[in-house]
Amino acid sequence: MMGVPLKSLLDRRNYHGFLLRDVASFYKFHEIIWQAVGESTWLELDAYLNAMEKRRTLSVQHLWFDPSLNLFSARVRKGWSESLGTMARFEFDIYTILESTGFYMHLMRQDFIELFNAKHPDLDPPPRLSDDLGIRLLPFGGLPTFQPDRADYFKRAHGDRN
Repeated sequence: MMGVPLKSLLDRRNYHGFLLRDVASFYKFHEIIWQAVGESTWLELDAYLNAMEKRRTLSVQHLWFDPSLNLFSARVRKGWSESLGTMARFEFDIYTILESTGFYMHLMRQDFIELFNAKHPDLDPPPRLSDDLGIRLLPFGGLPTFQPDRADYFKRAHGDRN
């Protein structure tokens, strides 16, 4: 299965924010999206984000190793300003990628698999990242759907109109 290429996930023209990490459950439609994108793309995105984080760390590292504390020096002030600006740009870029690509959904899936395996230690073989959880977890009732939470949300948000 080919899936969605990383460049398509990172394309800002296709920006639609996915659910944030504070959504408690890993739902059935998350699995459908995760499978459609494909495991290799999620792992590639993970490596890309790790590389960005390392690049950010290296680019501001000289800020912490500059022995000069002379704040009246134009060179020192310029170095601090450039380093802080670089760090802010990298953090914004990383945050934007996390929000726009659905990477939080990938992290939720990993957490879900770990929690499921902790609750079912005798399961052989345990569910893995590469498994289709929609099929693999059918004997356990499958993945929950978003429908009950969605109905409850609309009931609270719009009140009972009857």
